[in-house]
Amino acid sequence: MKSLKDKMVSREVEELRRELQKKNEIIEMLLKHDNLTGLPNWESTKNFMESRLKGEYNPVGLLCVDFDSFKVFNQTYGYLLGDLLLAQFGSRVQECVQIEEGLIGRLNGEAFLVVLLQTTPERMREISEKIFSIVSALTVDLPDTARVNANLTVSIGGALWNRAEEMSPYALLRQADFAMCRAKRGGRGQYVLIELNQPSEITQGIQNAEMAMRLAVEMRGALEMKQFEPFYQPLYSVKEQLPVTAEALVRWRHPVYGVLSPDRFLPLFENSGLIVKLDLYMFECNCRNIRRWLDEGLNVLPVYCNFSRLHFLNEGFADLLLEFTQKYRVATRNLGIEITENMLVEDAQVIIEQMHKLRALGFSVAMDDFGAGYSSFGMLQELPVDTIKLDSMFFQRNLSDFKNTSIICAIVAIAKALGMTVICEGIETEAQVAFLRTIECDEIQGFYFARPMETAEFSKLLCVKGGISAGSAARANLERIFIEKIFDAFYVSKDFEQFASFVSSDAEWHDLYFKDALQGIDEIKKYFEQNIAGKKLSIIYRSITPHRADHFTPVSGEAVLVDESLQPPLCTNFYFAANCVPDGESLKLTKMTMDLIRADSYVNLFRAQNEIRIGQAKQLNEEEELSAYYSMLPLGIIRYELTADMVITYMNQAMFDIIGYTREQFWGEMGGNLRQIVHPDDLNLIYQNSLKMIEGENIPPFVYRFIRRDKTISTVVYYQCTVAATDKRPLIQSMYISLDHLPVYGTSGF
Repeated sequence: MKSLKDKMVSREVEELRRELQKKNEIIEMLLKHDNLTGLPNWESTKNFMESRLKGEYNPVGLLCVDFDSFKVFNQTYGYLLGDLLLAQFGSRVQECVQIEEGLIGRLNGEAFLVVLLQTTPERMREISEKIFSIVSALTVDLPDTARVNANLTVSIGGALWNRAEEMSPYALLRQADFAMCRAKRGGRGQYVLIELNQPSEITQGIQNAEMAMRLAVEMRGALEMKQFEPFYQPLYSVKEQLPVTAEALVRWRHPVYGVLSPDRFLPLFENSGLIVKLDLYMFECNCRNIRRWLDEGLNVLPVYCNFSRLHFLNEGFADLLLEFTQKYRVATRNLGIEITENMLVEDAQVIIEQMHKLRALGFSVAMDDFGAGYSSFGMLQELPVDTIKLDSMFFQRNLSDFKNTSIICAIVAIAKALGMTVICEGIETEAQVAFLRTIECDEIQGFYFARPMETAEFSKLLCVKGGISAGSAARANLERIFIEKIFDAFYVSKDFEQFASFVSSDAEWHDLYFKDALQGIDEIKKYFEQNIAGKKLSIIYRSITPHRADHFTPVSGEAVLVDESLQPPLCTNFYFAANCVPDGESLKLTKMTMDLIRADSYVNLFRAQNEIRIGQAKQLNEEEELSAYYSMLPLGIIRYELTADMVITYMNQAMFDIIGYTREQFWGEMGGNLRQIVHPDDLNLIYQNSLKMIEGENIPPFVYRFIRRDKTISTVVYYQCTVAATDKRPLIQSMYISLDHLPVYGTSGF
């Protein structure tokens, strides 16, 4: 017989066993059920579906129920009330389905699943209507307020499976989720059913679902293993039909599935938040490729890069991109940032401020898919963008339709009047190209000219003889890049051998810190070794403007040389004028003149220009304030910002008459850059006198010339002064009297 002690021990052991069993049951229940609603979780729901998708329970239906705009509810009432509401819904929705009929589970967040066995389309709709009724009756209890209706809706997508072939839970869920998304697009609070009856359709659905699951699991590791790469699609000039820019498009080179297009994996990255890392990785790839193309002497095209809206909510986004360009010694003007108009639906002001920052650092900004969603002419006027890309939907429609073509023409005309470049997307036929030639569209993107191509293939395009360098827009870009290469080799990378390959042996070099001209490559090299080689320098370009002459190419501009060896770094602002001559397919420098802008106030203004620009909500436009006064004057008036790369804030009609361009032609063709039409023989005179005026010297009015649009010469008397705008930012006011109209205007005062 057991002793009393043994009996007590046995009893305690039995109690512990029962207690452990209860705890295991609780743990098992918690593992299988959602702790907020008490409903089966996704793992339990998936196991239930797997055991029933064998044939005997067919037809099997799946409803995917998702609350509409639940994020707004949480932001309005708080996450605690949001959780209480979901728990309330979970409790009530169980009434819709009997135990033998199926199962209701929670997928995640505000999404729920209803699995129905041996069901019909009619029964699925009936249950959906019950769910709509339950949701419409949900209430919330607010402090010091009577119970109020939650005013929420759900979108429901249904998938009905009625075949003998095997179906996976993931594949069926994907179809139900697809139907639910269609319901949301249809206006929310809707029900959409997909009946899966075709074997090929189901097989494809299963394969797609399995691929999506595999990609979701592998995407983080694939990013670390650098399986993603840019493909480049060149954009072609409408007039010359030659490539002038390119767009970088991400591709996943998967070891099993091969090269995958973005629609296969970008939604996965966006849902996981990894899209931020992917975008930055792609941007760095583009910077690295541009650096290599520059080093190889190729005709580099500006590359547009795509970014998720998440980046624009990061205050340091613009500075982060600038760090990448500095790391690879790539000018920001070689890169463009694309946004889509649907990015502006939320947090529009924050995103617009980021666009201002990007443009202030020299990046161009383009609006992609314009016209496909929320765009309007009013928005176009307010946004700080350089380029708009008309959505392909305009060109998929009938171009013989008057309404469609009228809308296209109106958008192009307004964008050109605002000084924007216009790109048309999705161009695939000769008829489309012929139409675009008639409406002054700038660039074309589409399969008619080129599909997205691998980096190696695109690199070959950049070095095709007689290709890119033949077009005027691309030729101007080549000349800008040539100047950048010269300054980069001399000041930044300090590669004198490379520098010498760009310069003629008898070149004349007027350096910033040396009074006399350096004659010939030997003198320049000696100066370089003594004064430049040991410094840590970088350069920021404010403007580079190529001009036209009969036997050489003048290039002028403004830049800032930064001596990073000093603390704080010393910024030296300067003008430059270069003479370049053809050398086979490339160029040679014969003369470079650099003039230091010595005015302390101007240098300090440059140092502060980022803060000034960021603080301004939008570019200053003085048209409304000044037109009443200056439109009646018999002389040309131009006002432009001193700290914003000479961005014009006002230009009167008399000035347009002097230069021979209409307002639309000047902004559309010249981009508002007056330097491009200055006579090349007068460039040095203008720079020298402008420098003296900025530095406070009293310079009398002087004469120089413009080349008008019809190629005739316009001679003017010119004077400028520094003024302040209404918001206190510094401006230059320039005044022009046309000597060609002296009998009309007179010469009083000059």
